[in-house]
Amino acid sequence: MNKKLIKSIVSVTWGLGVATSIPFVATSCGCSSVSPDKINPLPDTVYKYDATNNKKLLGFTDEFLVNQNKYKQYNTMLISTNVNDIAQEAFHGKIPLFITKIIFPAEMPEEIATGYGVFYNNSSITSIVLPGNLKTTYMGLFEDCSNLSSITWDAWDCSSFDGCFRGVAATGTVKVTNPIDSDYDSAALLTILKQSGELPSGWQVAED
Repeated sequence: MNKKLIKSIVSVTWGLGVATSIPFVATSCGCSSVSPDKINPLPDTVYKYDATNNKKLLGFTDEFLVNQNKYKQYNTMLISTNVNDIAQEAFHGKIPLFITKIIFPAEMPEEIATGYGVFYNNSSITSIVLPGNLKTTYMGLFEDCSNLSSITWDAWDCSSFDGCFRGVAATGTVKVTNPIDSDYDSAALLTILKQSGELPSGWQVAED
């Protein structure tokens, strides 16, 4: 595992610095197609936050849910670095088909709390990038995301999953970008996810 992963710094729509190893492309042209190796994140205005706690993400706004076709040029949910809590079932079955990626920036400043089934049952999602400070994955976090085939996790040290990835694609890859040590590298994560019944036998460690 290359522990000297180079992270590019990108500036997202809401003006926060985000660290990610995935290339970023911003567009305002209204184009409906995006290269599969690029990310084009939804603007932060489509997300609804708790009125008394702006660090708690509740889901999508009603305006977005009613007018999804206005956002077909985007392909990614990029979670704000301000978020430290995501409500139960916030995005359960609500992610539009043109969104294929969910990315948590690696440099999120606070530990992330998630409720039950936050991203449950979204067939369009094919890849996710998780931060090292996602230390507890509550039941069904990505359950029944039937096309999910790529999990990238920065410096993971979570050991309890509770149905987090059940019902994902039959084959896929796991990668830990900045392992704490050999007990928490890509191979270790794959082993624990298979042993706990979270991932099917066809999943493998991603090639560097």
